[in-house]
Amino acid sequence: MSSETTIPGVDAVTPSNFKTWQTPLRQSSLSTCIHCRRKFMFECRWRLFLKQQPFQSASTTGHIVHRLLQVGPEHIDSVDREVQMEINALTARIDAGEDLLGHLAASVNGLTDSLNMAKVMCLLLWERYPRPPHIRTLFREFTIRTMLKLTPPGMPALDIPIEGTLDEGVLDEQASCVYIRDTKTTGRPVEFTLTGYSYSLQCRLYRILIDAWLRSQKETPLVGVTKISDLPPTATGFILDILQKPTIRMCDKDRPFTEYNAILSRGPRKGQMEVRREYAEGTSPVFENYLNRCREWYKEAGSEAASSFSVAYAEAPMPSELADALILGYYLTAQEPIPSLFARDITSDACTAWDRVCLYYPLCSTSEAAWPAIIESKYEQVPPPKIEEEVKDNESTELS
Repeated sequence: MSSETTIPGVDAVTPSNFKTWQTPLRQSSLSTCIHCRRKFMFECRWRLFLKQQPFQSASTTGHIVHRLLQVGPEHIDSVDREVQMEINALTARIDAGEDLLGHLAASVNGLTDSLNMAKVMCLLLWERYPRPPHIRTLFREFTIRTMLKLTPPGMPALDIPIEGTLDEGVLDEQASCVYIRDTKTTGRPVEFTLTGYSYSLQCRLYRILIDAWLRSQKETPLVGVTKISDLPPTATGFILDILQKPTIRMCDKDRPFTEYNAILSRGPRKGQMEVRREYAEGTSPVFENYLNRCREWYKEAGSEAASSFSVAYAEAPMPSELADALILGYYLTAQEPIPSLFARDITSDACTAWDRVCLYYPLCSTSEAAWPAIIESKYEQVPPPKIEEEVKDNESTELS
């Protein structure tokens, strides 16, 4: 459902082999086009990405968390092996002399820390919220792609391709309700993640996608579900799991140890007894010790490792706010990707979102005549991934 063409009218500022793509709208691309149309052009139409991206432990931790949740607690060792294979591949590149700037070494260290943090968060999530037997998983990490028929007032009908990868779809067999289950890893307080979530793009767009998928299941057998009639025609809402990342890492404090009582011989606490640890020499940190130390850290920080909230849908499937965003995304996807037609965010908020300078700022802050050299040195075009799953949904969603 993606198309590829050469860019018309911009040969003066782009390499001769430059291409552009038209891909289905996702939650992330819709958010981008709302905040900065120029970034939407660079990221979604030109598909420009940095050749050497800096290591970011937060995104790696989130990726591992989703992988652990996908395979479940019985297969943690398989994720251990996957991460170790990635570490081995990075180490081989370091040994071959490719790590001139130290990015690969940072990635190796970061992957190890991210794996340990992800395992802690998932184990504590499973411990606090065990899955009841009447909650059935319909799919995990499943990409749904469908064609949305939208008819704005006074305008011709639009066929808008949309897609999204949902963490999990679950069926409550007792209540005959379907929920989207989504997981967020964060270093911020829970209220930051929950704020505005019920009317966020993700919450609303995923609702349309899972409803299209549910309609498509009327004649398609579903693994694990006895009767297709057991599935309702629409989803009831979201279950949002928020995982708080610990700020401590596995280190020498997590080596095997024995505890003993010591009487203090000096200082203001002279004569008092305290518990001390004697670490075994020549030993390495143990994950179980790190897990227990994280438990204590959460208690001392006054926070929970995992919190789960339900968000019930309480509005029409196509509110005007969402329709406006989809219409904007539709026209920006169809628009010729000429820079002058894609305005920058003149508030500059998008330039420093999440306290990071936008990776396209070197282009936005220079003359278009300098773009070919900058693009050749800093960026590469990455074609969109191919998606196998697609929902054929011919029902129209009318704008109210």
